Amino acid sequence: MTVSSSACCGSSGWPGGRRPPAARPPPAGPPPAGPTSEALVNAAKHAGVDRVWVEVEERGCRLRVVVCDHGVGGTDPRRGTGLRGMQDRVTALGGTLVVDSPPGQGTWIIAELPCG
Repeated sequence: MTVSSSACCGSSGWPGGRRPPAARPPPAGPPPAGPTSEALVNAAKHAGVDRVWVEVEERGCRLRVVVCDHGVGGTDPRRGTGLRGMQDRVTALGGTLVVDSPPGQGTWIIAELPCG
């Protein structure tokens, strides 16, 4: 599996031409290394893809990380413990997590966490 950086995630580079939904801004806290690696592992295990896009953006005092793929989609945090656990960990850090995964259209995981 190849992980492409934000250079590949420009407005025309997102899978299917879709842009990820916005997440609401979180309060201050640590960076999003954990949710990013979890999202990459999930994509490798479940998406059935050979490429994943990652975009990291600093917005004031928070970081926004988007991990997306062009895989099977249909991910539902209510069906399993993995994404629910990720949601719980991100929330405990004062952040937000958005999962957008329509069936057949890939998965976008957007984590916004405090920088410091």
